[in-house]
Amino acid sequence: MLRPGGLLVTVTKNTRRGGRLVDLAAATRRLATDTGFAYLQHVVALHVAIRDGRLIRGRRSGSCTTSAAPTRPDGVCTWSLTKTSSSSASQSPPEAQLMGEPIPLSVWPTAQQTSRGQRAGRYTPASIAHPAKMLPAIARQAITAYTDPGDVVVDPMCGIGTTLVEAVHLQRRAVGVEYEPRWAALARANLRLAAAQGAAGTGAVHTGDGGRLPGLLPADLQGRVALVLTSPPYGTSVHGHVTATPNHGVTKRNDRYTSRPQADGNLAHASDDRLLDAFTSILATARRVLRADAVVAITTRPWRRRGVLVDFPAAVVAAAERAGLVLVERNVALLAGLRGDRLVPRASFFQLTHVRNARTRGTPLRVIAHEDVLVFRSAQEQT
Repeated sequence: MLRPGGLLVTVTKNTRRGGRLVDLAAATRRLATDTGFAYLQHVVALHVAIRDGRLIRGRRSGSCTTSAAPTRPDGVCTWSLTKTSSSSASQSPPEAQLMGEPIPLSVWPTAQQTSRGQRAGRYTPASIAHPAKMLPAIARQAITAYTDPGDVVVDPMCGIGTTLVEAVHLQRRAVGVEYEPRWAALARANLRLAAAQGAAGTGAVHTGDGGRLPGLLPADLQGRVALVLTSPPYGTSVHGHVTATPNHGVTKRNDRYTSRPQADGNLAHASDDRLLDAFTSILATARRVLRADAVVAITTRPWRRRGVLVDFPAAVVAAAERAGLVLVERNVALLAGLRGDRLVPRASFFQLTHVRNARTRGTPLRVIAHEDVLVFRSAQEQT
């Protein structure tokens, strides 16, 4: 039925079944690719309004019948909300009201400042060299949402220590593991800077393999971890930084996790299958140090390979399930700022160039402006 170059567009939402979040978006994508379609774009449709640079909830009536209300893959909370006046709704922060109590939305406004602005003065200048840093606002939002002051937060692939720095500023105890000595040293430097700035929490960094977390974690923290917050490496899909020089084109820098040989063992150099197998192992070992009500939060995004979108978030969900975890929530962390009633893009040079070129060729791509924050619990706690 489709003409050459025609598009298939599907609209999906997540649903909850037996306390688990069912990833219908991934199931739909598999069905489409199995029937010969190429995956081009994942668009998030917000069901909240943007007013005066803030997310404003809609008005719904009724009451919520469960304590764990379902979320949607487009980042929309589908709680049944109590009625409020239009004046109170316009003054609400990005959260809903349920029986008088605030309920957080699953859309996180985490790019009100640029990436560089979020780190200015809070991280060492050398930290900018890491090719795939977690946004501090995403780490801060996750730590605030899923832990309390004094809780233990762990990142088994901590890079320059974004999770750890934000945790100690929020009065948590943080432990990180980083495979690359260069980034581990920067993570320690960032923790020292946080301590000098008055951070009340404590943090430590171990250089090593995140798959050996139980052996690296102090004995007094075994079984006490409240949150594992991490992001897997994106391999060759990272773009780093560019310098454009007249008559000399574009020069890339800071676009590699490591300069060591490919056989070294860094997962950034691994094939997709090996990366996911190793990530499954890391999550399985991390599960051994969790307390009973702990949460595992993973930030991830799709990337493009030869014009096709790679559904890496769905692959991460599958890896987590193999590790004995259950998907319970899926949040959208915006990579675009909110200004007035608009989204302000903060796309990289390479993202913009790729999308412009694709649109010139007639493929209606859009700039990816969000990360998925996938939230899991141990399967044993969900049974």
